[in-house]
Amino acid sequence: MKFAIVSITALMLLFASSKTQAQTIDLEPFSGEAFCYGTEPFWSLDYADGQGRWSNYGSDGWLEFSLSGTFRVAGAAYGPIAVWRGNTGEPDAGDYVIVAEPAEIEVSEQDDFLPTHAAVVVTPKGELLRGTCSLPARAIGW
Repeated sequence: MKFAIVSITALMLLFASSKTQAQTIDLEPFSGEAFCYGTEPFWSLDYADGQGRWSNYGSDGWLEFSLSGTFRVAGAAYGPIAVWRGNTGEPDAGDYVIVAEPAEIEVSEQDDFLPTHAAVVVTPKGELLRGTCSLPARAIGW
């Protein structure tokens, strides 16, 4: 009886762990322009063909600097989900990572770009920021 209970428990654990394994998603490079931004705190990434300009407002005031990185996009059943990873190129500086998923976003008269994706950013300091991305970057043209 104990053997049967142990066997059933082991099978249940094996089945449960097989359902929670991560899936690999193929990401294709995205060439073109993208613009991502957020408020509270204010931040933005203006990106074109592997180069980006990062801006954010923090306790030290406005910070602006260049970042190198690549947007990659997964289509089909996953989205299109976009992932960007970039850094300043300095040793031990850490990476900025943006994950953007399609979303219906209300546009206001303060927006310069048509947002198409909801974005979450992780900075090298571990800050979690939220915002939107326009992929590809399309000016609204009020």
